[in-house]
Amino acid sequence: MQHIQKDNVVILFGAPLIGKGTQGEILGSLPGYFHISMGQLFRQLPKTDERRKHVEKLMETRALVPDELVFEIFNEYKQSIIQTGDYVPGRDILIVDGLPRNVSQVSEFNERANVMQIIYMTASNIEELKKRAKIRAIVEGRQDDFDEATVIKGLENFKAETLPLLEQYDGTPVMEIDGLDKIGAVTKKITEQIVGFKRLSRGLE
Repeated sequence: MQHIQKDNVVILFGAPLIGKGTQGEILGSLPGYFHISMGQLFRQLPKTDERRKHVEKLMETRALVPDELVFEIFNEYKQSIIQTGDYVPGRDILIVDGLPRNVSQVSEFNERANVMQIIYMTASNIEELKKRAKIRAIVEGRQDDFDEATVIKGLENFKAETLPLLEQYDGTPVMEIDGLDKIGAVTKKITEQIVGFKRLSRGLE
């Protein structure tokens, strides 16, 4: 049986708008860490890719992209960064946000991932998330963030579809952190939590 080298992974977990992408970009700039955002991968699909319109329609309503398509896009991208040498399995650690998004994705994700830590970015103030949505809609031109009903639906989907998957990671370290805190403060706490993982990763290949 062929040995499958698993990716060493830190999952950024939390509701839409909580700041997973922002933290992922910062952490992914650290030596030995590489950030993959599923939302970003979906939005960056080439206009010539026939999957783009289907994904865009789902994202506009905050519906979840089908599992098969999620893993297809994720694996394609991962192979591309391996080929370019930007990410080296066994040497580097993946910072992943947006995957897994539901319980049904956990098993397939875990087949190739050694989840070292889950960073659960919590939000107690829903009104603050709504404000973030409006700001992001203006700054980034995100149409899905202009409609408050769509934002609320995204939060409801997270609670119903995504939050339960934490139960599938019983035994995996979960760090809860206030995602509405200042960006620098959140980064500092996460970095302090995962800084030693780079040294450990070689022993977990």
